[in-house]
Amino acid sequence: MLKYLREHNKKILAVLGVFLMIAFIIPSTAKRGGFGGSGRAVGHMGKTPVTYDELRQAEEEWRVLTNIEGRLMRVQQSLPGMQLIGDHTTYFLLLREAQQMNVVPSAAIVNQLEDEVKSADIEGSGLSRPLTNLATILQAFTSRVQPVFKLSPALASYSYLDQHQAISLDMIPFRADEYRGKVAKPTAQQLREFFDKYKDKDQGSGDFGFGYRYPKRIRVQYLMIPRKAIRDAIPANGMDVYRAYLDQPSVWGMREEEPKPTTQPTTAPTTGPAVAAATTQPTTAPAKPPIKTWAEMTEKDKERIADALATAGERALAMKLGQIMAKDWSGYRQDPQANSSLGVPYDSPEYMAKLAEQATNPDLQSGVPSWHGVKPLANPLAIEQYVDKLKEKPTTAPSTTQPVAAATTQPTTLPVNPNALLAKDQLDELPGIGKAGLFPYMFAYYQPFLSMEEMQLIRQIDPQQAAMLISRPMQPSQPVRDSFGNLYIYRIAQAEPETTPANFESLPVAVQQRVESDYITFQAYELAKKDATACFDNVKKLMSGKEAQFAISDAAVAFKKQAIVTDEIKNDPNDLSASPKDLPLSSAALPQFLNGAFDLLHQRLTESQQHPARLIEVPRAATLVVAQLRSVKPAKDDGNSSLRMQAEYRNEVLPLALAWFNADAVRTRMQYKSETEEKRAPSQPQQVPIGPMPIGQ
Repeated sequence: MLKYLREHNKKILAVLGVFLMIAFIIPSTAKRGGFGGSGRAVGHMGKTPVTYDELRQAEEEWRVLTNIEGRLMRVQQSLPGMQLIGDHTTYFLLLREAQQMNVVPSAAIVNQLEDEVKSADIEGSGLSRPLTNLATILQAFTSRVQPVFKLSPALASYSYLDQHQAISLDMIPFRADEYRGKVAKPTAQQLREFFDKYKDKDQGSGDFGFGYRYPKRIRVQYLMIPRKAIRDAIPANGMDVYRAYLDQPSVWGMREEEPKPTTQPTTAPTTGPAVAAATTQPTTAPAKPPIKTWAEMTEKDKERIADALATAGERALAMKLGQIMAKDWSGYRQDPQANSSLGVPYDSPEYMAKLAEQATNPDLQSGVPSWHGVKPLANPLAIEQYVDKLKEKPTTAPSTTQPVAAATTQPTTLPVNPNALLAKDQLDELPGIGKAGLFPYMFAYYQPFLSMEEMQLIRQIDPQQAAMLISRPMQPSQPVRDSFGNLYIYRIAQAEPETTPANFESLPVAVQQRVESDYITFQAYELAKKDATACFDNVKKLMSGKEAQFAISDAAVAFKKQAIVTDEIKNDPNDLSASPKDLPLSSAALPQFLNGAFDLLHQRLTESQQHPARLIEVPRAATLVVAQLRSVKPAKDDGNSSLRMQAEYRNEVLPLALAWFNADAVRTRMQYKSETEEKRAPSQPQQVPIGPMPIGQ
């Protein structure tokens, strides 16, 4: 399992690293928290009922922790474990599991979490219990993996050498793409059945990655105030910069303090011939005035003034447009049917374009820093113009050694439709606003996604900021800035919570097409698997002969396939270059391939075969590989492998958290079924990783 999860090492290090360092040093001394509860049962852990009150309390605590996490993210911090637990039901079950294990967190760990919260200026009553319970959950995980840290030098050295050796394979790939043409066009009934199988799954989950469940989605409308356009309208040697200097010369022309030179006498040395009179003269130049004249202002000084003027103009425009939008929003809340001050309904898509036109209104410009007539870009106009700019940018630089044809341009199609309901990852793909880093907060603090209790908890955590944090439908935002300096004013025009589509027919056309493509991929994979299995059976027969090492090449001829000899492959799922040259794999598919490939080493030991073979399934790449071990290159021990392995082993323990905190794994361990699941017809249990077990079990 360590090998299977290594690709997630960096993520878990960031989330759990600091906690683990403390958790393994300090003994547990704190009192245990938990949930009491009464009321009707809404699920069962085995035969133990889970009540509505218990889950509701867990949901309230989870919301507290989620809001703390959102605040910490603003200062580049994070609560350990929050990115792994995922939802309040998993949080509840993990705490119950920790209580069954009689786990208690140390006071030092709880204090550490509280100090992190206080460092971000987060205060309020009701924080102690959720933080204590989170510490309990994390302590339960460390209690399971702590025995792994007891690694002898001999075992450490062996483990290091085992994990850092390289192998080479002879292999025959069977790709589903080669069989898609053999799959008959699916019927409507087949598509419905295939959709029903994966409709409750998230896209990218499971072996194949099939899933059609809708995550939380929102439709965003926004204005972008382009900083570069405003800055380009302010030349460094122009009148605007000159006037700014004349208005505040002490601000813009202040001379930087220069280091004071030392004063040395010019007295002639006494060892030489006598002189009439020895004089001492200072070498210090006359002091310059503290304020530079305009003539003394450097190009850098003038650029600094122009940058400041652009920022002031950008902010002034955002403030003016925000005031108009806030006034119209207030009127919209009183009468949603009335026209706005711009002559169109406030909730209409045309409103944002009308608002952008106000930038040319001379009355708006009065008494504030100038934005020089620059007009904001209205969604989705901002994206369309952004794409137009990409047309001028070549994707590849011309070679200096060989002539190149006309440079190709960036694709002019958008990654997603900006007018559609979009999930967070889709919003992140949007040019410009997608780089403003605001979408996590949109989802965390959007009123339709919050219950009254959750909003009260947000106010409890930060009463002063609650009004700004919680956003409402069509409410104008505060200006936000992306990494390029552009300002945005946005509003959420529509939102939908996480939902499972009702049926195949209700899906958008694009998703229906994806279901059909996934169905064909799956059927093609099954056809490829049938041929790959037959090929593997042939390889096993050929291996019983004298020249077993040539079984793959002989089988390739029999099946009219091309055998591939790989370069050295290292067992590092984080390194995509570990993929065979003729079989490039994604970050999701590579671990599946490496697991099967390096299991050949185990076969060599257990089956006493020098060149064992196996059928490796890589469903994420819709590929099967008949592989035979060609050669092994052992890792070299330079004498420090034991120390390196012990350090690496500590890091490799962290990816076990992904299996431990996996929502399906937690439900399986706790035998949890919700009230809805209990009403469904019984089905085969899903095979999921259940996390590490204690050593000796």
